[in-house]
Amino acid sequence: MSVQAMSWAMQMPKSTLGDASARHVLLCLANYAGQDGRGAFPSAEQLAEDTGLSERTVRYKLDLLEEMGLITRGNQAIAAAYIGRKDRITNVYDLQLKRGAVAAPGEGTGCSSQQNGVQTTTERGAAVAPNTSLNQEQNQEQGREGAASASGEGGSNDPETAADQPRSRAKGFSLADMQALTDTAGIAISADVAKDYLAFRRELKKPLNATIWKTILTELAKVAVHGISADQGLAEAMTAGWRGLKCEWLVNRLKHHQGPGAGPNDDDTSWANNLNEDSV
Repeated sequence: MSVQAMSWAMQMPKSTLGDASARHVLLCLANYAGQDGRGAFPSAEQLAEDTGLSERTVRYKLDLLEEMGLITRGNQAIAAAYIGRKDRITNVYDLQLKRGAVAAPGEGTGCSSQQNGVQTTTERGAAVAPNTSLNQEQNQEQGREGAASASGEGGSNDPETAADQPRSRAKGFSLADMQALTDTAGIAISADVAKDYLAFRRELKKPLNATIWKTILTELAKVAVHGISADQGLAEAMTAGWRGLKCEWLVNRLKHHQGPGAGPNDDDTSWANNLNEDSV
């Protein structure tokens, strides 16, 4: 999985790609790319499984993404090296990370950058590029610390304030960082549920960071296809005591809990015997 490619796909502006199904296909395709966005070759069948769309729709959206220049055909020899049967070889795609979303600082022509590495001007009068995800998190953290210092408030000196703003020990990942990435992904999660889940992960000694939370958001996007809300998915994960979260886990759990004519059976965990809950 490429965090860079996933972040690029998640931060794609709606003005660039407004088709929700195409965005979902692009996000899942990015999961198979390398760090530079190259060499993704999942089959249409696999992408249909990941997105919940039909294979025909997946193929149509891939063609659309290719027409828009967001993906291009890559080195087809990569797939041939991994897939023995010629009739099973899939297309190899390269994601164009320099297009559509966050541009790399200082690259390309007609661009200038400030000392924080954020591109401030673009060629052809396009909109100003936003911060990269890493700079954005750092700037948000510095802004919060500066505001607390100016007002004479310290999080460690005010237990009540600290309780309202739970913070993970992993790289200072806070509730505000969590909500910022959630908004970028376009997923609706209530503040109370997000706060509870952040605290839940700390109690398990598996604190969240940006990479883990982006992976969980990808799984929550998948469960939406099955009619499961993000709030419900996180609540089920906390109830089950999972240290990770996968779409198939939630679907299987709710299927067993919602049998015809029967209420939930929290004592039945046989369906989870072979699950690896440490994958996230």
